[in-house]
Amino acid sequence: YFGYTTCLRACPAALDSIAAALDGLGAEGARVQPVFVDLDPARVDPVNLELYMTSFGPRFLGLTGSPEAGGEAARSFAVEVEVLRFSAEPGDYAMTHLSPIFVLRPEENGPPLALPATSSPEAIEAAFRQALGARPL
Repeated sequence: YFGYTTCLRACPAALDSIAAALDGLGAEGARVQPVFVDLDPARVDPVNLELYMTSFGPRFLGLTGSPEAGGEAARSFAVEVEVLRFSAEPGDYAMTHLSPIFVLRPEENGPPLALPATSSPEAIEAAFRQALGARPL
């Protein structure tokens, strides 16, 4: 999932749903690696990112990098990110993004599946189960 740690609604809601889906998988959840890519590196440091990820579960991996690297990663998944500047002050901005929840599957089963960020834990769990079962969706 692409987002940012200072997001107040969409990111925590999507990550909570992913965590609930992993819980629903039981022992099979250990086969899923949830990854969060922070697209606002100016406002996150590795310690805060790790703490943020821990709040969703011990398996969550948080990634960040330069704005260029994050932008390139987002573009490769067709994720739209926009910086809304309120003034000339460097920190006076907000981020907006439109990112589905991506479920990566073995290559032979096709490209990543994109679920709406508002998907229920049950829908995400079903997508995980299908991907783990190596059945085409």
